[in-house]
Amino acid sequence: MFARWQAAMRPTTQGALYYFGFFGAAAVYGPFLSVFFARRGFSGQEIGLLAAIGPLMAVLIGPVLLAFADRRGGRVRLLSLGLAGIAVALFALALPLSFAGLLCVVTALAVAGSFTGPLGDGLLARMAERHGLAFGKMRLWGSLSWAIVAAGGGWLWQQVGFWPMFPLAGLLFLATIPVALTLHEDSPGPSRLRLSWRTVASDGRIRAVIGSTFLLGLAMGSVGTFAGIYIDHLSGGQSLVGLFAAATALSELPTMHWSQRLIQRLGGPQTLMLAYALLGASYAGLIWIDQPVGLLLVGVVQGLGFGLFLPTAVRLVAVWAPAQWSATYQGILSAATWGLAPLIAGPVGGLIYDGAGPAALFLACTATTIGAVALLIGAQVTGVFGAPEPRAASPSAIPATIPLSSPGPPLPLPEAVVAEPEATTQ
Repeated sequence: MFARWQAAMRPTTQGALYYFGFFGAAAVYGPFLSVFFARRGFSGQEIGLLAAIGPLMAVLIGPVLLAFADRRGGRVRLLSLGLAGIAVALFALALPLSFAGLLCVVTALAVAGSFTGPLGDGLLARMAERHGLAFGKMRLWGSLSWAIVAAGGGWLWQQVGFWPMFPLAGLLFLATIPVALTLHEDSPGPSRLRLSWRTVASDGRIRAVIGSTFLLGLAMGSVGTFAGIYIDHLSGGQSLVGLFAAATALSELPTMHWSQRLIQRLGGPQTLMLAYALLGASYAGLIWIDQPVGLLLVGVVQGLGFGLFLPTAVRLVAVWAPAQWSATYQGILSAATWGLAPLIAGPVGGLIYDGAGPAALFLACTATTIGAVALLIGAQVTGVFGAPEPRAASPSAIPATIPLSSPGPPLPLPEAVVAEPEATTQ
């Protein structure tokens, strides 16, 4: 049945349906989770600890499972299992739990989510590359569903309370599994070969992009955890929290739609710099603005930056990575941006929020984002990305494969992997 669906649907439709379902389910609870924890009486440090569990699993668990899926195949099956695991954990969150019980369930949720996001991104980014499609035009459907659901959820949860949102989100994740099963995956690499981490680290382009996304992740991790609490404190309700999330998500649509064209015109690294500048401006806006309309405008700027950042970073890594290791490279990107960085930002952000207030936290986030821009500028000046590609003469001359920068040093073929004996499993 899924094979027939796969043959009948165009790749763009598959990507749009998957992202619409995945992020629609996540938006049921995602923008309100920190507020839910705060309303239960947890301190900033406790909320920071809970927020750090997901990033920890993204560092420890995600890359291991993604590398295994690359070597042995089964990326689509693993994606489906991850979606089911998220759903089961969300059903458990609806139960009345102590802090210790909540810690266990959040850990299970984090394990399932540690590989699900990068695995879906890797599958769809490779699909876009094979068919000469714009990845951002698939991903924008996720932002659209997030905006719609978050806006409605902010009003709904204020009326009925938070508890129903967890089983509803779980059901929506389960409904996304049939779409995930229709996705196409590349053939796995030879099972006797393992990726050499020295090879990954030797590619200066990958180092620069992942290093800058790590710095940005420090800022995003803090803002993502505490901005909702700050806005809820200002407004005294969840409606503005939902509207802020919706404004941010809707503003992602135009930049996601045009991200490939901007990469073609500016180059991949320069497009990332522009995205970081927009995000930094939004974090600075949170320092000074405390009125609802102004906060929604801050959300718009933040959405424009994120909508440009995400597809650009994912597509850069997807194009530069060897095809047989696409999930592994996306796992490394995810571990740095959504794993290690928020792992640091959650507890540290909680200390800053409790000790110095939200303005000091958002100021630190602005400074960190400036550091990410500086890192990319330094890499550009030293020639890491090579000479820029010539600008396309006309829209018809724009190639299906985007010119991210000059090709750079080729990845070594035999040295890209290191032969190792098969591990014996029990």
